[in-house]
Amino acid sequence: MGYTMESKYDTRCLNSLKFFAACIVAFVWHYQHFSPANGSPFDFIFKWSYPFGWLMVELFFMLSGMGMFWGYYECIHCHKMEFSEYIYKRLIKIYPLFILTLGLVIIFEFWHKIQIGDTFVYSNFDLWHLLLNIFLCQDGILCIDWSFNAPSWCISVCFLLYIIFYLVVYFSRNRRMVTCFFCCLGILGAYIITAEWNYPVLLNSLVGRGILCFSIGVMIANIYQSINSKEAKILGCFSLLCLVILYVMYIIWGDISGNMHLFFIFIVSPLIINTFVFVPCVNKFFSLRPFVYLGSLSMEIYLFHFIVQCAIRDVDIFLSLGIDYSRCRIWIMYVVITLVISIIYKQFFINICTKTFGIVYKKIINIKISS
Repeated sequence: MGYTMESKYDTRCLNSLKFFAACIVAFVWHYQHFSPANGSPFDFIFKWSYPFGWLMVELFFMLSGMGMFWGYYECIHCHKMEFSEYIYKRLIKIYPLFILTLGLVIIFEFWHKIQIGDTFVYSNFDLWHLLLNIFLCQDGILCIDWSFNAPSWCISVCFLLYIIFYLVVYFSRNRRMVTCFFCCLGILGAYIITAEWNYPVLLNSLVGRGILCFSIGVMIANIYQSINSKEAKILGCFSLLCLVILYVMYIIWGDISGNMHLFFIFIVSPLIINTFVFVPCVNKFFSLRPFVYLGSLSMEIYLFHFIVQCAIRDVDIFLSLGIDYSRCRIWIMYVVITLVISIIYKQFFINICTKTFGIVYKKIINIKISS
């Protein structure tokens, strides 16, 4: 689903934003998996991203909430789409890739276990956690144990949010009721985070992060529809100015918020989104076809990057290379390999995988899905 909006604002640039967010998580924040002994590559460039790159997942959740509202509100509210068709359309976009990467991580983790007797980074390499992953009930839903392709935890939380979104919109009378519900849900998410709940089933920080940010995304999508062009430009320029000031302050003084997590969710993320959508030159530039295409690779990058890390580490051990992961050229190699694999999947394998999944799904569920 691309971002579509009933108002006059072009939101294709948000696809580009997804790409940059995926890159920060995959190539900067998760580079810690290699435990570079002599410092992180390009740390002078990624000064903020190495310690706080994980916050880009919050931006993903927010963009997901916006995209769901713009793409599905009308057809669900008017009862033009049954739940089975809705969930199929969500599953087919990610589940084939999810299962493929799950299978690959099993292969590489098994190889790693044979070589040194343990898995790479994440433990819980067993049948129970495998079943949880297959049914999208891993980290945050039925457990809080990292396992297999652990960065995919946000996929399971997203599908929980998709189900909630459908039920809320389907049974709500109007958009105001939807907005009020997600406002309350967002408050619950914020409380789960601040209270530091850590229960294995649903009531934990992973789910709290998801429902808070997804809810904010839904509310932002509602607000955007009531803003005229003049107000949008003012808001966009103000947001860009604030981002510049905040970043300069961070470079000079470090963390200025006291709580970077909530500060990023409530302040920085909306400012970034406003800048991309409402600053004309930014919107136009990041809506160019190359950036939109890169945005379409965001999920591939997110799910493939850990498999590439496993493969590099396995080869390193097998050949006794003694790779220095602090070297910039190793980082560049890792980034290039991940991007190439993502592009190859997107260009040559995505249609085969989705078609196969569609056939199997329809036979199992025995439903008719419209195109």
